[in-house]
Amino acid sequence: MVDDLQLVIQSINENHPLILVGHSYGALIVRRYAQLHPENIRALVLVDPANEYMADRLTGYREAITGAASQFKSLQTIATLGLMAISSGRIPAAQLEGQALEQYRAVLATGSFFKGAYAESCTMLDNLAAMQQFGSALKSEIPVVILSRGRSSQNVRGTINDILDQDDTWASLQDDLANRLNAKQIVAEKNDHHLQLSEPKLVYKTILSFIES
Repeated sequence: MVDDLQLVIQSINENHPLILVGHSYGALIVRRYAQLHPENIRALVLVDPANEYMADRLTGYREAITGAASQFKSLQTIATLGLMAISSGRIPAAQLEGQALEQYRAVLATGSFFKGAYAESCTMLDNLAAMQQFGSALKSEIPVVILSRGRSSQNVRGTINDILDQDDTWASLQDDLANRLNAKQIVAEKNDHHLQLSEPKLVYKTILSFIES
C-alpha cells in the first residue's frame, strides 16, 4: 500500500511537499510513507488513527478481524455474482447521502472492493506487528496533528463497532500515539470513528491550517 501511494504521488508530479491525511488504518500507511519518503511530506493529519498496539490492547480485536475477513470473503462472492448490485439500496447509508451515497453503494456492489477488504483484513495483524518493528520515529520537522474521536457515553460508529466501542482503551491508544509522535492532539466533540463524515469542518480546518502556513 505504501508503494501504491508512492506511485500515486509520483503521477501527480507535484514539486512541493504534500499534506497526507490518513483515517484509521490509513494513518499507518501515511506514517510509514513519511518514514520512507520524508522529503515529500509537509505535514500529517491523522484522523482517529489506528495504533499499531491496538491488537494487544483492545479486547477481542484479533477474533473480530478474523471474523471480518470471513465476512468480506462471503460478500466478495455475493458481489461478484451481481447479487449485491441488484439490491444496492439495502446497503447501509454509512452517514452518506445524495451522490456520495450512490457512489459508495456502487463501489461496495463490486467484487473488487470486498476482494481488497478481505486481503487487507487477512494481513492486518501482520501489518500491525510490522509497524511495531518499524518504530514511530519521524523527522522532527514534519508536524503531526491527531484528531481523536470524542470521549462520551454515546456508542461509537465504526467498522467493528463492538471492538472500537471501548472508550477508555481507545483514548489511551490515541494519547500514546500522540506522545510517541510528538503530535498536537485535538479531541473532537462527537464520539464517532469517522470524523471526516461527522465533523468534516474540523478535518477541513486542520488541513487548511497547514496550507495557509
